[in-house]
Amino acid sequence: MNTFRKVFLLFSLLITFANLSLAQDTKLNFKLLQLSQQESASHTPIAVLICGDINYLKEELPRLGGTFKFSSGNIISAMVPADRIVSLSLDPHVFRMEEGRLNLQPMNDKMLINNKIDQVQSGISPLMQGYDGLGVIVGIIDTGIDINHPDFKDSLGNTRILWVWDHILTTAPNAPQPFNYGQQFSAADINSGLASATDDLGAHGTHVTGIATSNGNTNAPFKGAAPKADIIAVRLNFNQSDNTWLSSVSDAVKYIFDKADSLNKPCVINISAGTYYGSHDGKDLSSQAIDNLITAQNGRSLVAAAGNAGNIAHHLQHTHSTSGDTLLTWFYKTSAPIYIEMWADTADFKNIRVAIGADVTTPSVKSVAQKPFIGIAGNIGILKNDSIISTSGHRLATYQTYGQLIGNKYSFIYYITPDSAFDYFRLMSKGTGKFDIWSFDMINSGIPAPGFYPNINNYVSPDYNQTICSSFQCSDKVITAGQYVNRNNYIDYNGNLQTFPLTEGALAASSSKGPTRDGRTKPDITATGEYTMSALPISAQAWFIANQPYKLAFDGKHIRDGGTSSAAPAIAGSIALYLQMNPNATWADIKNRITQCATIDLFTGTSLPNNDWGYGKLNAFTLMTGCATSGVSELNNLPFNIYPNPVNNVLKISNDAISKNTIAKIFDIIGTCVYSEKMNTNDLIIETSNIQSGLYLITLTSGEFFGTKKILIQH
Repeated sequence: MNTFRKVFLLFSLLITFANLSLAQDTKLNFKLLQLSQQESASHTPIAVLICGDINYLKEELPRLGGTFKFSSGNIISAMVPADRIVSLSLDPHVFRMEEGRLNLQPMNDKMLINNKIDQVQSGISPLMQGYDGLGVIVGIIDTGIDINHPDFKDSLGNTRILWVWDHILTTAPNAPQPFNYGQQFSAADINSGLASATDDLGAHGTHVTGIATSNGNTNAPFKGAAPKADIIAVRLNFNQSDNTWLSSVSDAVKYIFDKADSLNKPCVINISAGTYYGSHDGKDLSSQAIDNLITAQNGRSLVAAAGNAGNIAHHLQHTHSTSGDTLLTWFYKTSAPIYIEMWADTADFKNIRVAIGADVTTPSVKSVAQKPFIGIAGNIGILKNDSIISTSGHRLATYQTYGQLIGNKYSFIYYITPDSAFDYFRLMSKGTGKFDIWSFDMINSGIPAPGFYPNINNYVSPDYNQTICSSFQCSDKVITAGQYVNRNNYIDYNGNLQTFPLTEGALAASSSKGPTRDGRTKPDITATGEYTMSALPISAQAWFIANQPYKLAFDGKHIRDGGTSSAAPAIAGSIALYLQMNPNATWADIKNRITQCATIDLFTGTSLPNNDWGYGKLNAFTLMTGCATSGVSELNNLPFNIYPNPVNNVLKISNDAISKNTIAKIFDIIGTCVYSEKMNTNDLIIETSNIQSGLYLITLTSGEFFGTKKILIQH
């Protein structure tokens, strides 16, 4: 290069940097300018985005040694040699250039942020310190755990798992007593390589444990809610009948609480598993046993996933107000026996009579068998065997019936084993009263018109009510978790953007809903579910990279999952933080705090609690601070203020957008209006001395909804 050209180029560069510093709109962003200087003598290609004249740049880039990738509007994605970045920015056809190698992160911290856990870990005022779960045990009852995952090890490489009990392993001398099945391993066993407990079923247990307790050793953005909590894990055997499985869950709860008690540490247990069959009233023996364990002493809590059947019609209720109608519902013939279990309070079932039959649908719908109607009387505690015989004399199925009286409720069961290839079995009922059934074999589509099947007018389809899991999920002592959408996109292992047609913050369609069969609100609270990134077992990483890389985060070591299974451990981890601050807290204190200090927003609405959201969204910060922080649960930023908050005897509402039609109302947490007054000035003084202490919602309306804020009244 001759001297004149060197001087000219140097002068051009000086003018360029002078112009860049003086111009109002710069062409290069900081990162791109920095890279171009670092690689100024190199032809290293740099990924850039260029705003400019598309047609011109398509021709110019190859002459500079660059590569055109694609354009979107007037934006080009390209590769440009580092030593040509500055000179290209001088071209008047280029309006703006930005570096394209963005440092994209999977953002598992979205779970921490959405649940306000990050504020607790950071120790935001009025908290006096940050909390991380130190000194608290988090129990995980699930499909297992990867005992060697770095996210569950401390800074010295030692496991944070104190004990693991694997129900699936063949019973051996190390089986825990008095249970005497499976095998248990201590932290010493794990550290010395003597433990063989694992995870299965798609790595569910490891993922759940990561949300609650990961310390982010593998990748910092994947830190869980309680990163320094100790862990005790139990791997359940899911290949059991419901009753046996529920018994093993009770064993697991007992096991974990006993271990925590022996160490004199508070403990919260997470169960992201359940059954959809049963009484749905929290009164089964397994549920009662778990209740007793929770309430046996302070420093204990249990969180359970509500279920993921909110968008599946598997609940049925036959309701008879008069004795004139005969209602019917069809059940599919499946490869397995058909299990029909009716549940009702004794007063609602004593006058009900039921029967089963069979129908064919081709060439037309018609009845081919009908059994007599029977009532609960004479069938309590008696197992009866019978057959369904067609009108032509062929046996279509064998079946058993069994009636139970359990406290103040009845259960009546048909257990049908088909042995003929035809279409539908029919359940019919008549009398007065009602009963509930939960089954995935009920038919709610393809129902014939009345002209083809006259009795179809009395057909009762399954519905989407009461889709919550049964047993302990329906207990008042258990904190039952629904889920809302955590995130609708992420960058996968191959660097591709995965997106989902979901609204972040909205209730997830699959989140199971209440109420319990006896009418109590469930779930209790919602937290982040779809989609949450968390730990993947090391043994499963190669398979997912080869077969389903789109499910993995960019590091290949963490995987997406969702549902209430992901919401529950976010809550359990938050409770671990609370137990770190209040190790002697009772289960009732924890539940009251977590429900009464929940976030209310535009998605939850103000009609709370309800059977979609419970009391609202998990807010770990207000759980820790007792709802005393202002503004965390406002529905919007509309111009009205309340103070003080908490309030003792006098509350002031200030509204800059006052109109003579503005009405202020105070509601308690079950929706009862306890105060109402029209605002004639911008300020309203309310005497609260006659209102009981507790959490309330204040709403302002003036022809249209202004907004809602929370207030804590403390006398």
